[in-house]
Amino acid sequence: MNNEPEYGFIVRILGRLFSKCSEFPSRLFITKRSNLEIPESGRIAFTQKRSVQIDIYVCSCIFIELVCLSLCFLSPNHLILRAVICALCGIRIFEVFVTDVNIAIFGGKKNFHVASAVRVLTLTVINYGELWLCFSAIYAANLSLLKNASQPQIQVSPWDALYFSGTTQLTIGYGDILPVDFGRAIALIQGWVSVMFALLILSKIIGIIPSLREGNPESLSLDPRVKKTDNVTEGAHTTSK
Repeated sequence: MNNEPEYGFIVRILGRLFSKCSEFPSRLFITKRSNLEIPESGRIAFTQKRSVQIDIYVCSCIFIELVCLSLCFLSPNHLILRAVICALCGIRIFEVFVTDVNIAIFGGKKNFHVASAVRVLTLTVINYGELWLCFSAIYAANLSLLKNASQPQIQVSPWDALYFSGTTQLTIGYGDILPVDFGRAIALIQGWVSVMFALLILSKIIGIIPSLREGNPESLSLDPRVKKTDNVTEGAHTTSK
């Protein structure tokens, strides 16, 4: 538990808000992660079971994202399909962002623990790829939000949506494909989220480098309550790592 005192109400409110939001929607499929009051003898088994649940959940999310993106190629103008794709991808974007921020910033709060820094870093990188897929599916389901700046007479395709999502997330911005109307707000959101994720990934890499140099596996644990437990974490990636 983090015993560092809190000053002011902003951090306290945000910490509680992010903690609550990160339980949704993975809470429906994964064991409640706030249950830390378990016997020491059963903690390793509990965290190992949960890590498998998280891996299955993440793989399922990636599969759904790929299906959504594929459907955009098959039926790009289906209104109900577009609404479902945007809803599913929007929820996953929110879930990934909230949980990763919760781990990186508010991870020391009560009832939250992460066992392996390496696992957290790995899942965060995977989440970064998920963001690209989710935003690509949203753009591909709403091609009217994009236009070809170099050749305006040519209609953009789902492949252009993939390309635009990648350049936006990497903050390259060549300007050959441009967002229009509400697409500009979505592009701004993706750019802001991608920059935040880059900072989170960088901070995690910097945090585990000393432990990797020392060659001490136990020092890679981010929670002193969890010892000698490999490949166990919580995070968005469920939202959980």
